[in-house]
Amino acid sequence: MAFFNIPITDYSNEDSTASFPVADAVLDASLTSLFNAVDGIVIGAIGQSKLNVSATKDAGPGGNSADKFAQRKLKWLCRYHDATTLEALALEIACPDAALLTGNTDFADLGAGDGLAFKTDFDTHVKARRTGNAVVLDSVQLVGRRLNRKKQT
Repeated sequence: MAFFNIPITDYSNEDSTASFPVADAVLDASLTSLFNAVDGIVIGAIGQSKLNVSATKDAGPGGNSADKFAQRKLKWLCRYHDATTLEALALEIACPDAALLTGNTDFADLGAGDGLAFKTDFDTHVKARRTGNAVVLDSVQLVGRRLNRKKQT
C-alpha cells in the first residue's frame, strides 16, 4: 500500500499533511486528479506532494497561504468505509474551504462542484489502509481542534 502525502501550510506557517492510501501501481494521472480534488476543497497553501517512496508529485507553490482563514486547527474530517468489509475509516485534511459547507450544517456539499469532484476522485483512487479494497466517501465534516477545559474548583 502506497501513501500519497499532500502537505498543507496555513496562514500562520503551520504545516499539516493529508495522507491518502492508494494502490502501489497508482497512475500519475490518478495522483494528479486526487491532488487537484484536494486543492479544490482547501484554502491552505499546498506544497510538494509525495508518494510514500518519495517520488515528488505536483509541486505546489509552497510558503504560507495568503488566506487568513486557512488554519490547520480546522480540518475536513473525511469519513469513509471499506466497500467490501464495511469497516469505518477516517482521515483529516487541514485548512478546509468553509465555502463548501451546505445548508446550515458542518458538512461539505458532496453533490456538486468541488465537493463532488473530491468525492469522485476519493472513491476512485483511495484504498482501505488494511485491506487495499476500494472505499466509499460517506461525509466530509468541518471540525476544529478540541479545546482543553480546565476543571473548575
